[in-house]
Amino acid sequence: MGNRNDVPELSESVEIAAPPATVWGLVRDPRNMTRWSPQTSRSFLRTPGEIREGSRFLNINRKGVLVWPTRSKVVRFVPEQEIAWRVKDNYAI
Repeated sequence: MGNRNDVPELSESVEIAAPPATVWGLVRDPRNMTRWSPQTSRSFLRTPGEIREGSRFLNINRKGVLVWPTRSKVVRFVPEQEIAWRVKDNYAI
C-alpha cells in the first residue's frame, strides 16, 4: 500500500494577458473558487483576518446530488506573486 509521497507531481501553468496586480486581486483569495470551479458551491474562511500563510478554509463541493466538504490550509503566500493551499482531504496542493 502506497502513501501520499508515491504520487507523481502534476502541474499546469497558464499565461494571462493582464497586469499581475489585476490577476493577484482575483486569485489571492481562495474563496473566489466559487466563481470559477464547477463543483465548489460555497467557501468559508475559518481563520480570522486577511488571507495569509496558515489561513484555513472550508469548501462545500457539489456534483449532481453528491455534496462533500474539503478542508484546506494556505501553505504558500507571497503577495502579488504566489498562493498555494493544501487540501487536507486528498493532499493536493
